[in-house]
Amino acid sequence: LKYTTGRAQLRTERMRTLSFWMGIIIYPMYLYWGREFKGLGGHATIYIEEYYKRGRINLKKQYKNLVLSALFIAIGIILPFITMQIPRIGNMLLPMHIPVILCGFICGGPYGLVVGLLVPLLRSMLVGMPIMLPGAVTMAPELAAYGLVTGLLYRRLKGKKLGILISLITAMITGRIVWGLASVGVFSLLGNS
Repeated sequence: LKYTTGRAQLRTERMRTLSFWMGIIIYPMYLYWGREFKGLGGHATIYIEEYYKRGRINLKKQYKNLVLSALFIAIGIILPFITMQIPRIGNMLLPMHIPVILCGFICGGPYGLVVGLLVPLLRSMLVGMPIMLPGAVTMAPELAAYGLVTGLLYRRLKGKKLGILISLITAMITGRIVWGLASVGVFSLLGNS
């Protein structure tokens, strides 16, 4: 591959991309039916098997992260119900940020970002709390920042002694800054000063 230039290299890249997407489609069938599955000829399944053995893509980890993200979304929607049962705590605390931060730590920054964007909006649509405008619309970027920053900093500082604490504090500060900017934007669009 190092010595190919021009069209040959472009063709090689296209074949790699095609093989990757065919692997995403065919590999679950290969796992289900085993070695007897010979979709698109025997060479396709052998190539897919080698592709996954080399560790270029870890499909099981992606599935695990997707399932965990869905679990964190469900926890983010249900957890405020528990705190609302105690009026003193329920009036002060809306703990949707806890599952988002945990998702950032466990699944990574991109998953934490998506979970943080979805939790307040879904909770607002399903339950009506927090109210959609300005509450959920300003909370969504804040929680997304929590999830993204915790995931990215935790991966970068994983071996450090205070890595978790540094990533958590930085995420909280960044999230509050993002919330402030989102609030200013939403309130200026609504015509409030």
